[in-house]
Amino acid sequence: LVVGGAVRDMLLGQSSHDVDLLTNARPDQIREIFANESCKIVGKQFPVCLVNGVEIAFCRASSGSDPWFLADLAMRDLTINAMGVDPVSQELIDPFGGRKDMEERRIRFVRDPHARIAEDPLRMIRACRFAAMIQGTIDEQSFQAIVNNAHVLVARIPGERIRLELLKAMSLDRGTNPTGTAQGHEP
Repeated sequence: LVVGGAVRDMLLGQSSHDVDLLTNARPDQIREIFANESCKIVGKQFPVCLVNGVEIAFCRASSGSDPWFLADLAMRDLTINAMGVDPVSQELIDPFGGRKDMEERRIRFVRDPHARIAEDPLRMIRACRFAAMIQGTIDEQSFQAIVNNAHVLVARIPGERIRLELLKAMSLDRGTNPTGTAQGHEP
């Protein structure tokens, strides 16, 4: 599947330089498939294979009857980043309502916002950045989770990661405002 930012950008009508693929193949199978290409496996917690600049993620285990990709999409940060496109059929796979959220210009964490933030507190800044990018709002449940967890950002995340995410937010077009994006909350 093509997943993440490339799908989001496609639905926004934008070109994407961030093409990520998701596979249920094992790392050794990917190495064999791309034996004639530059193939490098990186990452400890969630290993990915980099093949000529394209990131191929290995699917996390799914439960019994669930489609093989559902567990991976469920662990993504925001609904707008938890979609996939089958490269053969071009079918959009959207188990968490990311397309509707994009149409309504709403940013929402996948499933439990507190769990998504606990996995990586930097997701709080990402939510604000994406809300600004789509000139939208953060839904109330996600906003409250950000407010309730803001104190852990500096305590748990290295300053360099925070800096890089803030630089991405500041590089948005001038018409966007990454600080005043929560529904009903003015900057």
